[in-house]
Amino acid sequence: MKKHRLLLTILLILLLLVGGLIYRNDNIRVLNSMENPACTGLQVRSAPFLFIDTQRQFQAGEEMKVIETLIWAENFTPVLALPSAATASYTTYQILRESGEPVLFYVNEQKRDQACGLSTIFSGPSETLHESDGVKWTEQTMAVSDSASSGYSASVIWTIRSNDRLIVIELPDILRDLIKPAAEETFLKLAV
Repeated sequence: MKKHRLLLTILLILLLLVGGLIYRNDNIRVLNSMENPACTGLQVRSAPFLFIDTQRQFQAGEEMKVIETLIWAENFTPVLALPSAATASYTTYQILRESGEPVLFYVNEQKRDQACGLSTIFSGPSETLHESDGVKWTEQTMAVSDSASSGYSASVIWTIRSNDRLIVIELPDILRDLIKPAAEETFLKLAV
């Protein structure tokens, strides 16, 4: 009887492990084209239980839903779908406006000395919003070419730089007031 129970327990554990691996492999996809071959690019759906250390600094609010994350890691074990800690990430968030309309915004985070990730250097004039303890938060505004189809007239780009982190938040101007508290929390966290 004890052997039978032990065998069932082992079988259940194996099923859970295999199910977890299948789940991970379904929700993590290796990106084919990468600017830097030393980095592994991963596309991760917003699914729970993936246990990936994205090292996010952006202080997203509860109302901000992660839709998808692109992650750059130095190492990735394909069968186990296990990446090393992220060196950079580009996350698509969704937030609902008061009208119930979902609107997307994007957060690119990376270590400043890292060659992995997306290049997000925007040229043009920027305004410094806050500066404290080596952390600088700047804002740029770019006109949207087709404001009738997008529902907003400008894109706002907030860049928060510390000695070792770079966080770029791209958002439609209609989300400025909704996302500003999360950006302020992120700034304060880095300025500590």
